[in-house]
Amino acid sequence: MKRLLYLTALICISCTPKVDVADFGASPEADASTNTKAINAALKGGNRKVVISKPGTYLLDSCLLVEDNTTFLCRQGVILKKDKPYSFVITNAGARTRTTNRNIRIIGAEIDANDLYDNPLTVKDPQYGCRGQIDFFHVRNALVKDVTIYGIVTSAATGIQMCSWENVRVQNTRIHTNGDAFHINRGHRLVVKNCEFCSGDDNIPLNAKDWANSAPEVGDITDALFKNVTCLPHENPHGNVARHLVGSWTDWRKGMEIRPGDCVVNAGHTYLALYGPRAFSGEDNFYPGHFPDDGTKLVSLTEPDFDAATGIMADEGGFLWRYEQDDECYHANIENIRYRNVNFTDDRTVILAYYDTTGIYDRSFHPDTPKDNYPHITGISFDKVRTNSPLLVSVHSAERLTFDYDIRNASLPEKGYLVKVIGTVEGGSVRLGKMPAGSDNPVEVPSNVTVIRE
Repeated sequence: MKRLLYLTALICISCTPKVDVADFGASPEADASTNTKAINAALKGGNRKVVISKPGTYLLDSCLLVEDNTTFLCRQGVILKKDKPYSFVITNAGARTRTTNRNIRIIGAEIDANDLYDNPLTVKDPQYGCRGQIDFFHVRNALVKDVTIYGIVTSAATGIQMCSWENVRVQNTRIHTNGDAFHINRGHRLVVKNCEFCSGDDNIPLNAKDWANSAPEVGDITDALFKNVTCLPHENPHGNVARHLVGSWTDWRKGMEIRPGDCVVNAGHTYLALYGPRAFSGEDNFYPGHFPDDGTKLVSLTEPDFDAATGIMADEGGFLWRYEQDDECYHANIENIRYRNVNFTDDRTVILAYYDTTGIYDRSFHPDTPKDNYPHITGISFDKVRTNSPLLVSVHSAERLTFDYDIRNASLPEKGYLVKVIGTVEGGSVRLGKMPAGSDNPVEVPSNVTVIRE
């Protein structure tokens, strides 16, 4: 039924009126300001198919805003190129107000970020933490197809990022970046097929709980399929091929100990703790600072009880509260993720599964979390996975985490580990199915993790 509704939505937008951006003044010969205004004018109001037909390079100086029931189609030979530093090349129009946009298709776009990036969003902006050149925040029923993204030199920017999404397909897409290729925050039902990613940081991180400045909202990631996906080696690797990052927290109480990145629930909302040297200087577009590594402790003295319009509030304990989201969210888990016929040609750790308890940038698990809210990573399966990495799954720094992984037909180097747990965990299981002939890659897990060999 859900698939039928998704297909019905795409059929509906395929029947909408068609306009060409040339009729609004966009052209490869036009300047960046003219092109940006013209394309946004063509996109305005949604409920249409917007086409860039004439091949050539279209300079842009600001975001393109896509509304409901819109197909944005770039014909072969069309390049969208940044002409000045700014954040997103394409984003959904409702992102800045947490308004859900529906039925969006981005097809054929070739995006050259041109080594230009600047994110002016302040911490009280709803979209703070978004960094994608294609950026979806609060979308339902979206398709990204035949897209190429490159020219991202800074690790602060990502190719595609999406948060608070539902029913998304990404097909035949290629991304080369020094930052994350496809950064995924909370959402449900994703299909990624026939894609190629090359990232200096993380290729396809699933960050249900993220660093404090890397996600506008937090929560579960569920039901995703990655099929026929290749992750290529990068010339400047400094991250993982992928991540499974989770977290959990509790209700606010006066006197509770706080670290940067902690979330709390209060008065029907979820709030995020930020800490940095510029937090109270009036410069509220700050990169969260290092937490003092000298035994310093922060204690919350001010109840976070404010709305999204207010955005931020100073706590008398010496840090900042950010309005994170409208709902009461106590955990960020990862469930039901399938990897089918994936090729991780990099030699970095493929899946780094963890949450952070003591980091100087961020803490994703609060020690007051009740046991029934401990984080979990469950229903993760691999079938026909190939990697040059000596480690497929590393479970790290996660003593209260529960996990289960199902691994079949995995090709690793001769001395590579299928799963290795570093430290202790709450519990878990590893199911090992049929493997390539002659392979004998081990697992290294504590006694409270069950290993089942079929």
